[in-house]
Amino acid sequence: MKILILLFAITFSSLFSQNWKESTPLPAGTESRNHPITFSIDKYGYYLTGYGITENLLKDFYRFDSETEEWEQLPDFPGVERGFAYGVSYDGKGYVGFGVNKVEFLKDLWEYDPETEEWTQLESCPCVERRHPALVAANGRVFVGLGNNQFGNLNDWWEYNIETKTWRELPNLPSFKRHHPYYFEIGNDVYVGLGDGSGVLDEHGKYIYKSWFKWDTETDEWTRMKDFPGEGRVAGTQFSHQNKGYVLSGQGDDHFNLEEGEFFQYDPVEDSWLMLESHPGNSSRWAPGSFVIADTVYFTSGRSLFSPVVEHADLWKFTLPNNFASVGVDESLFSFYPNPTKDFINLNLVNRNISKIEISNVKGDVVYTTNTFTNRIDISNYSEGAYFISIYSDNKSDTKKFIVKR
Repeated sequence: MKILILLFAITFSSLFSQNWKESTPLPAGTESRNHPITFSIDKYGYYLTGYGITENLLKDFYRFDSETEEWEQLPDFPGVERGFAYGVSYDGKGYVGFGVNKVEFLKDLWEYDPETEEWTQLESCPCVERRHPALVAANGRVFVGLGNNQFGNLNDWWEYNIETKTWRELPNLPSFKRHHPYYFEIGNDVYVGLGDGSGVLDEHGKYIYKSWFKWDTETDEWTRMKDFPGEGRVAGTQFSHQNKGYVLSGQGDDHFNLEEGEFFQYDPVEDSWLMLESHPGNSSRWAPGSFVIADTVYFTSGRSLFSPVVEHADLWKFTLPNNFASVGVDESLFSFYPNPTKDFINLNLVNRNISKIEISNVKGDVVYTTNTFTNRIDISNYSEGAYFISIYSDNKSDTKKFIVKR
């Protein structure tokens, strides 16, 4: 299996010729750490809290500008300092919570508005407190579950409805309780799995799991997917981009750092994994962070356990593949203008025999769809950033990228 995966990795690397490149490290004086909270909104990456190299729990807050590749320190996060917590972004805002501080496990949830640079504390989860949960946003909701606290591992599952500001308990993950899982959203589906079973052995005789699940936000149902093809995995970082998910770095099935910073891409249509180029360094990292801006993932922090032991404060970047590349296209199905744009997209279609027009953001969320002909699409309410417009006709499709600029 490892030989096959490595063959895929070599083939993929030769096709896309992508490499990791070093970007600007955290500002001088910033404490190196593991378990930072990371998320992105538009051209900015956000970085806060975590477990510092001096074993301090932190609450500092930074913003990274992907255009200038410079960091700016912002006012501290207003909640208590914490580690083993997580954050996500959705519809132009950040959502942060859970973890542990010096005296207690937490179950709070905070919303960050980058326009006002203000934090709002939302209603706390009616669930039990926890650290190391899955925390992911999709379909207008923030989902949280799994993790652990002083009483052990959990497998419950909850949602926070952003519009109604209410919590709802959902069916438990139909598998072993675990903490520090990997997770991401693709469209309206949430994927969760892997993680640490704290000594409870699974069907493979391992307590670091490789089982993988899908949560359907429309039907409120779990589906078990194919197992992860590598070692069981825990304590890495994850994200989604366009219509694929990614898991990066972490520890293997002996709960020790891997010899390389392994990087995998998940295809939800094929329910399959592909190995990409490992991140730099002489080992993987325990509890790093990552955020995606446009077509680039930024990778930072975490702890290397091979000699010497290092807590990192660096930043690396990797250009992600275009997952919306045209499929079955022997000629362009359309052209459009203007690009960049701010109000409308005007379409020139090769013919009107189309089955669907669709627009997705860089995370793969579908923000517009129609099954009827149109030659003008209103995008005046779209946030700044990159989008992809796809035209489907018979067994052909064509996808092009455009930029919304205000």
